[in-house]
Amino acid sequence: SMPNSRLPKQCYFMSKKLFEAGRETWAGRIKHLLDKYGFSYVWVKQSVDNLDVFINSFVQRVKDCYLQEWHCALEQSSKLKLYKEIKTTYEPASYLLQLWNKKFISAIAKIQCCGHNLNVERSRYAQARNTNNVYNALCNICNVTEDEDEYHFMCTCTAYNDLRFKFLGAASLNEIQLISTLKSKNETILRNVALFICNALTLRDSILSTHLDQH
Repeated sequence: SMPNSRLPKQCYFMSKKLFEAGRETWAGRIKHLLDKYGFSYVWVKQSVDNLDVFINSFVQRVKDCYLQEWHCALEQSSKLKLYKEIKTTYEPASYLLQLWNKKFISAIAKIQCCGHNLNVERSRYAQARNTNNVYNALCNICNVTEDEDEYHFMCTCTAYNDLRFKFLGAASLNEIQLISTLKSKNETILRNVALFICNALTLRDSILSTHLDQH
């Protein structure tokens, strides 16, 4: 271990002493981390038997705790329904690795991460902000009485049947097919998903604009 005469060790002793006197110091933050991840004994002993083993154990514990917190946060979220079905492991999404076109990446991310303006999200936002604007979550693009959420947009909205058939190979999809498609690691499939989303959103804007003109 480092000799007590070394300057870094002296700085540590000073920080530790100030913490024990009631001050908030970086040594105190080290203690908080050790306590948080179950290594309080290291602070008590002020040493470890094997530094490499300790570092590996500590790093793994931090990773495990983070993954647990990540899964809990997802489960407790009132949104991200589609994201929860797709993102079952903590690793880069396949579309981020397979696609290079930023427009395509953004299109898929919007649908998976609720970054869109479909009625279900507009309604949720209005409720969360307690605004006077009340948005109906039902789809006003087609005649199907369903909430305009990600599943409806991607799978069943009849306004996009032709686009769905062109890019996804079927006029409609079920949830299992959608999840399988979005989890694909095939570049062509993911590019077609992005093309469907881009074209469908453009068509949606055009239909909504026509509705506004008529009123």
